[in-house]
Amino acid sequence: MWLLAAGILALVLAGAGVALAALRGWRLKRAVGRLNGELAPTLDRISAANAQIQVQLERAEGARGRLEGRAAQLQRSRAVLDLQLDAIHGAVASVRRVLWFVPGM
Repeated sequence: MWLLAAGILALVLAGAGVALAALRGWRLKRAVGRLNGELAPTLDRISAANAQIQVQLERAEGARGRLEGRAAQLQRSRAVLDLQLDAIHGAVASVRRVLWFVPGM
């Protein structure tokens, strides 16, 4: 008799444990769904910001390429200007040597 009562008690407790586990699983599923619903707008906002950042990075890369081209062009122009200034200084020095007697030269 005690054995039968212990067996029935074990079945009742096992059934209660399964029911409790199922209830906790159902609550967990609802909590995850609620959390997903709360996080979805935030994730969408982050995704949109990420897309905007990507566009800005692509634009910055294009601007960097143009800037490098302009910097090379500026460097060449500066070299030409330096050559022209050297030629002018040489011409002025030549004129001063020839016209040394003119005041203000």
